[in-house]
Amino acid sequence: MPSSTANGRSLLLPAPTPGEYRVGGYYSTTKADDFYLAADRAQEPLSDIGFKSHNNKHGAWWVVQHQVYKDATNPARALTLFSDATVHDKATNKIDRYIQAGMFYISPFDSRPNDKIGFGVATIHVNNRFKDLEQLENTVSGADDYNAPLFIPPQHSETKVELYYGFLVSKWLTARPNIQYVVSPGGVNDVDNAWIAG
Repeated sequence: MPSSTANGRSLLLPAPTPGEYRVGGYYSTTKADDFYLAADRAQEPLSDIGFKSHNNKHGAWWVVQHQVYKDATNPARALTLFSDATVHDKATNKIDRYIQAGMFYISPFDSRPNDKIGFGVATIHVNNRFKDLEQLENTVSGADDYNAPLFIPPQHSETKVELYYGFLVSKWLTARPNIQYVVSPGGVNDVDNAWIAG
């Protein structure tokens, strides 16, 4: 543990805990179609000349992970927080952002030093322009409810909450049962929320 001296006395300072921080982006010169506008800049379902073409796609991302607690009597026992996300341009991507955050706790029990408990929340958001396209396509086709064969359920965002327990079965095998709760599966608000066991 690092120390410093003040007034002739040694002061013990807490050791830094491990962490990882990364941020980045991308820019692609690959041509990509617009998700909403036609080449004549009309809304695509109202045009017959195809989607507008873009000369690039771009986005950004981050990854953050930091250990916030370590048991002084058990070096294996620690609590770590994490978050990661991606964001994308709204002209060419159906999904414009994805964000998740959570925590995991290693060695929750003295008798299970290699086990891990984890909890996380993630949300994936459908580009509002893509949702507008789906709604306009329903208007053009005359499909206004789920009973219509051509109806397209407008998508918004989906959120998932997960709790898992990972336990070491052998040196080469870890079992990780989990339970998840999904809000608006598929990003469709009219779909019932769901419990999932894995």
